[in-house]
Amino acid sequence: MKNPISINLLGTSFTIQVDEDPEYIKQIISYLEERINKTRNAFPKQEPLKISLLACIFLIDELFRERNYSKEEQQNASAVAESLIDRLDSVLDN
Repeated sequence: MKNPISINLLGTSFTIQVDEDPEYIKQIISYLEERINKTRNAFPKQEPLKISLLACIFLIDELFRERNYSKEEQQNASAVAESLIDRLDSVLDN
C-alpha cells in the first residue's frame, strides 16, 4: 500500500507516495534536512538549487566513504565533485 509523505525542503513542498514505512522515509528526509542546513551554513549566500546540489554531492561522498571505496575511486569521486561544483559556480553566476 502506498503511503503519502509530505516534503518541504528549501522552500519547495510536494508529496510523494512510498511503499516503505513512513517513519523510515521521515528519517531519511530529516537526515537530508540536516545535511542541507549544514551546507547552507557553510555557503550562506547560495541559492536553494546550488545548496541542494552541493548537499547531494556531500551525501554521495559520505556514501562512497561508507562503502569503503578504494583510495583511487574516492579521489575520482572527489575530482568529479569539484568539477561539478566549478560548473555550477560558472552556470549559476551568469
